[in-house]
Amino acid sequence: MNNNELSQLRKIAFEVTIDPNNAVHAASAEDVIKVLNAYIVSYKAYLEIKLKAESNSEESIKETLKNTKLLVVDTEFNSYHNCLAPYNPNETRSSKVFQDYKTDILSVDVDNYSEILDLRTEFTKEELYSIYSPIFSATSDSYSLKVKTDDGVIRKVKKPKKHFATYFKPVKEKVKKAEDSDKLFQVYVHSPDLKNISPKDIIYSSELEHETYPHTFDRLSYNGKSIYLHDSITCNVEYFDELYFISYPELRIESWGDTRGKAVEAFNFTFYSLIINYLEEEDVNLTNDAIVLKNQLQTMIRLIK
Repeated sequence: MNNNELSQLRKIAFEVTIDPNNAVHAASAEDVIKVLNAYIVSYKAYLEIKLKAESNSEESIKETLKNTKLLVVDTEFNSYHNCLAPYNPNETRSSKVFQDYKTDILSVDVDNYSEILDLRTEFTKEELYSIYSPIFSATSDSYSLKVKTDDGVIRKVKKPKKHFATYFKPVKEKVKKAEDSDKLFQVYVHSPDLKNISPKDIIYSSELEHETYPHTFDRLSYNGKSIYLHDSITCNVEYFDELYFISYPELRIESWGDTRGKAVEAFNFTFYSLIINYLEEEDVNLTNDAIVLKNQLQTMIRLIK
């Protein structure tokens, strides 16, 4: 590598800073290795996803990942500050993918619902988990971890709040829960009057292992506000890996909790956040897709008080 190449890598690099909380204000070697390795794993996961999206062969992807190194192109030992950039002598497109990684991943606020929606449009939960979980695991109470990309803004690296964590958690296979004394059934009936149903009106029934009946509402209360809808909406409810998931695909809303009640509470928070981020924002500050979503919300909501 010549000086020109090194200079170019320094230009495209993002900065990582470990700011220790200890008395000597020095990062431990273990913490440095953990943080650097986290970004290596995260970036290579992102790179692999992008290469697969371009329909590259498995052999080609493996070769690219093998030859791509995330280099430390500048270091300052005050608070331990590194500049990281990718280098692959056989690949000329790495700078474009790396630029997208800085913009699409490192610059995202993981507690901002509108930014998470943009991520969910491009990546699956499994892909987001492979990209972000190494970074989340590199955070610690013993130091502050910060990154700076092209916009010059220094961002503190953090794990998402509980209500947003579901978007970075992969869906696991459904597991069977032990039977309880009380049982739930979904029942299909043929009757002109739901208030007076007899056994002969039941045309089909099946037992529910969990409380996975639909979540339906036409009013929602959160943070001191009540939101009234023109019509009731019905959300899907699923149970995976001892967690309840509530989703409303029309608005790309999904929430989770270890009980149905907690999942509903998280859903209310997410729905409320969607309104705050879109409904009260001027169109000039929104993308075209966001304006469509805002208009959809306006047609759904009858009153907020």
